[in-house]
Amino acid sequence: MAATSVGMLIGDVVVGRAFAPATRERLVLPLLLVTGTPPITLILDLPHPAIVAAYVITGVGSAYLLGLQRRFLEAVPSNLQGQGFALLNTTTMTFQKIGPLVFGVFAEFLPVGLAIALTGVSSVTTTLLLRDAIRPRTSG
Repeated sequence: MAATSVGMLIGDVVVGRAFAPATRERLVLPLLLVTGTPPITLILDLPHPAIVAAYVITGVGSAYLLGLQRRFLEAVPSNLQGQGFALLNTTTMTFQKIGPLVFGVFAEFLPVGLAIALTGVSSVTTTLLLRDAIRPRTSG
């Protein structure tokens, strides 16, 4: 499970350092897809190194949050940004934990690989349904 954290570190450092804020905003949709796609492969009987790689790649995708931060900063008054980010992080973490809870129940009745693959399908489906809201605003 440490593989996801390693991927998150890699993604945050690379995306946060190598790309300008506008580019990070454009990367939100692809990075969300990167987050959701690798778990789908776990329906297969993969060797351990491939499973680790899937989790690292999933973690890299979590850098999508960096692309959302500028929008958030623009929407929240400067005197409330500290509290706003605390609320954003708490809410994000809370909702990110609901999925494992739900799919953990599925894993009681389905093979674990299938339950994990369903998390990926759910993530990709949600991303595609929300793609218009995810795309960066165009100024003009």
